[in-house]
Amino acid sequence: RLQKVQRFNQFWLSSSDRIDLMSPHELKFCKNYTDMMQAHYNACFLEKVPVPLRQLNEQQLTTEPPVDNHVFVRVLEDMGMVQMGDADEVELKEGEIAVVKYSNVDRLVETHKLELV
Repeated sequence: RLQKVQRFNQFWLSSSDRIDLMSPHELKFCKNYTDMMQAHYNACFLEKVPVPLRQLNEQQLTTEPPVDNHVFVRVLEDMGMVQMGDADEVELKEGEIAVVKYSNVDRLVETHKLELV
C-alpha cells in the first residue's frame, strides 16, 4: 500500500476526500515523502535551471492510479450480495478480505464500507 502512496502521492494529497481515505500513518508518510522528493528535485536539478522554470506544476505532476486494476479490500460491514461489473455478484461479509476491480467498488471505499488493504 505504501508503494501506491509513493507512486501517486500528488493524487492522494490533491483533495480532502482522498486524504480522508488514508490512515493517519499513511498521510504522514505521504506528506513526508512529498516533501523529501521536492527537496531532492530542488537539490539535484531545479536550482540549476532559470528561476521562471523552477516552479513544479503539481497538477501536471499528478498521476491518477488506474481504476481497472484489482485491489485488496477489507469489508467493514455486511453488505450481502454486491454487483461487480456487468455480470458478477460477490458476497461481502464484515471482516473478510477480497480481491476486486477498483472501479467496481470505488464508491464503497469512499463511503467507508470497504477499506483498501
